[in-house]
Amino acid sequence: MLYSTGDLHLKYLDYVNSGVKIETEVKRGNLFPVTHGLYSDDRHADPFSLAPYIYGPSYISFETALSFYGLIPERTLSVVSATCLKRRRKEYQTPFGTFRYRDVPVEAFPFGLLDMEAKGIPYKIASPEKALLDKLYVLRGVGSLKQLKDLLFADLRIDEEQFRNLDKAKLVAYGSHYRSRNISLLIEMLTKGGNITC
Repeated sequence: MLYSTGDLHLKYLDYVNSGVKIETEVKRGNLFPVTHGLYSDDRHADPFSLAPYIYGPSYISFETALSFYGLIPERTLSVVSATCLKRRRKEYQTPFGTFRYRDVPVEAFPFGLLDMEAKGIPYKIASPEKALLDKLYVLRGVGSLKQLKDLLFADLRIDEEQFRNLDKAKLVAYGSHYRSRNISLLIEMLTKGGNITC
């Protein structure tokens, strides 16, 4: 379970000094600081479930979600999430790992999210289609369909079979909420014959 400092002060309201009680519980190994003002009672809390509470509103996306779905071969060392209207990147180094946050357009933010849960703690993760769009959005724009295919399959190392299994209608629908050269080219590729091989 996760607790804010305020939650803990209420929980320990009957103690003379709730702040000292919090410190004592940390020393005893009953509470584990995540970031300033946020604690977990589980030493092995799932990092995915911590991410939206460290900084939000946010959802798991980008290379973290792409790796989770097997679209890219690499296992990511940090948890990367999407935010909106923050206008800057954020990074938090915590005992539970590194958490990074990047903006996506507010118009695109609410689409293509899946509700998940880890040990009773809810969080949201981008669908495979949404995670790919988010990743393409933050990358430098390419100039042609050939360059887009190189970006997808050579640079990002997207698995081609997994890519073919993505929902084309969702990619086009979600993609319409971004202003991105890469995503415009992706939609063009999908809607003009669907030739997605290198």
